[in-house]
Amino acid sequence: MEFSKVLRGRREELKLGVRELARLTELGPIPKPIKSAIYISRLENKVVEEMRADAVSIDKLWALGVALQMSPLVLFASSRAMPELVGQIPSFMIRECDPIHFSLFLKGRRDGLGLSLRKVEELALSMSPWPISSGYLSQLETDDDQLPERLSAEKLWTLGRVFDVDPLLMYVLSRHVDPMYLSASSRDGLFLMRSWGL
Repeated sequence: MEFSKVLRGRREELKLGVRELARLTELGPIPKPIKSAIYISRLENKVVEEMRADAVSIDKLWALGVALQMSPLVLFASSRAMPELVGQIPSFMIRECDPIHFSLFLKGRRDGLGLSLRKVEELALSMSPWPISSGYLSQLETDDDQLPERLSAEKLWTLGRVFDVDPLLMYVLSRHVDPMYLSASSRDGLFLMRSWGL
């Protein structure tokens, strides 16, 4: 289903106004809340020249996922007009980990799988629509503190596919979200139906 319809449909199902939805993104464990109801309105109304769905960041998808009580990965698949990705979401083998620096996690996972940087680049081309270069992965592994915080949804998805790791787990590691959300059950609980006390 089209991203704009998913957003509007879910918001209306929850009986939320656009302003209420934006406000809800400021309540939970959300690194970058959505400050403007206009942003959401433009996404819902497909104001393409100003607000392309395929440019919605993983930070905004996480915020919308918490507020709309649905997986950011489902929102990601919808925003990129790739519904076939939804079927791959439950297949990620590694869904939780102990607290660890993002770069160490990536390097440890790659080493554990016995993959060279070049092999990861090759696998990324065959497993995901979004490539990742060996040079970029090397930068991520050598601990450029600013780089992981700018990691896109596409790159998280590609790394998830190659390393068989839930992209949302890597998001938590890369954005320094509360370590309790490194637990799969805690993370899943963020996106379940709940009463917001409205």
